Amino acid sequence: MLDLSYNKFNGKVPHGLGNTSTELVVLNLQSNNYKGIIPSTFSTCDFLEYVDFTDNQLERAISRSLSKCRNLKVLNLKDNQLTGQLPINIGKLTSLSYLSVANNNLIGKITPQITGYSITNVKNSSICNLVDLKIFDLSYNKFNGEVPHCLGNTSTQLAVLNLQSNNFKGIIPSALFSTCDLLEYVDFTDNQLEGAIPRSLSKCRNMKVLNLRNNKFKDAFPYWLGSLSYLEVLSLPFNKFHGDITNNLSKIATFSFSNLQILDFSNNNFCGKLPFMYIKQFRSMMDIDMSTIGSPRYLENKFGDYMYSIKMIVKGKQLDYKKIITSMSTFDMSNNHFEGEIPNSIGMLRAL
Repeated sequence: MLDLSYNKFNGKVPHGLGNTSTELVVLNLQSNNYKGIIPSTFSTCDFLEYVDFTDNQLERAISRSLSKCRNLKVLNLKDNQLTGQLPINIGKLTSLSYLSVANNNLIGKITPQITGYSITNVKNSSICNLVDLKIFDLSYNKFNGEVPHCLGNTSTQLAVLNLQSNNFKGIIPSALFSTCDLLEYVDFTDNQLEGAIPRSLSKCRNMKVLNLRNNKFKDAFPYWLGSLSYLEVLSLPFNKFHGDITNNLSKIATFSFSNLQILDFSNNNFCGKLPFMYIKQFRSMMDIDMSTIGSPRYLENKFGDYMYSIKMIVKGKQLDYKKIITSMSTFDMSNNHFEGEIPNSIGMLRAL
């Protein structure tokens, strides 16, 4: 184990680290001032399970030699200046459970996007072999193309899928959520996705956070998301959602959104009356958990190794919350086309 994290070491990452020890299991250099490239000398890394180069100034392409580390479980390269594409041979790391390249300058498609592509193409593409993946974070890069269909059956263990702030286009494939029993966090913020929200999302029974902010989705109110009993954050602002939210109030008993704490439908084309019957079901917005005031708790995945985040507009200013406090309650339906009265039931939401 070699842990040099949270210091002020600088210079290049030593090339010898890749083959210094055939028994190296943990290599942690995060939060230093390392520059230059990731060494291409990972030739004797059979036992290496954990690599963390977070928060340095590493640049150029991700070294393909990392694919030789067949037992690698955690690869964290976020907050650097890496460029180029996600290596195609990263799919050889079939033991990988945590992959983050967030906040870099990576580009390109993350799997081959060929209409009607063959099974062979899917199996050989970069991420489709990662059957143990739990955390998958590509946020704040310049990836493009479509959201890969294969992610839906790549891993039955997937808990976090974060693709925010990229250039993904097209629809969300319904197959993406074919095996999503453990999925808790989905963030597609700031892309160019369009179409309707796939109904297959209702299979993700443990979903806590769904964030589709600032895309081109055009759909009616997804009332059926109310069947997700653990859903705490639903963020759909800056899209083209439309219609009367109260059209399906007869189904309120089944689709109640009772666990929601953050609800943001702002800047869409919703119309009609405000959904007073839904508001009466927002039980988590009705009381403040005083036990969290002195020592706040944050929304995180069940493994405790990934904090959930969200962007919101407060008093006209966009705020980027790197962590979501569990006692935070927000109800924003501004900039739509609602009419009629403000329902008295809003007064029940004392946690706002």
